[in-house]
Amino acid sequence: MLEEKRTTPPRTTRVRRAPIRNKSPVSLVAPTLAAFNDQIVQNKELFARIAAVYDAREAGGLTPEQKRLVWLDYTRPPSAPWS
Repeated sequence: MLEEKRTTPPRTTRVRRAPIRNKSPVSLVAPTLAAFNDQIVQNKELFARIAAVYDAREAGGLTPEQKRLVWLDYTRPPSAPWS
C-alpha cells in the first residue's frame, strides 16, 4: 500500500504580544493621560487661563461641583492626572 504523507499547514509568523491580563486599566492609560496633562501644564497660555478661573472661583458664581473641578485642575500634580 501507498503511504500517505501527512503535511502540516505552513506556520505563519505571529507577533508575540505581552499579555494584558495582569495589567490594571490605570496602568494601560496612565502614559496617555500623563502626556495629555503635561501638554496642559506646560502650555503657558492654557495654564494661565486655568489659573485665572481658579483665582476668580469665589466671585465667578460657580456651583460647589464646578469649584471642585477648578480646584482639581489647578492643584492636581502632573504625575497623577486621573486623581
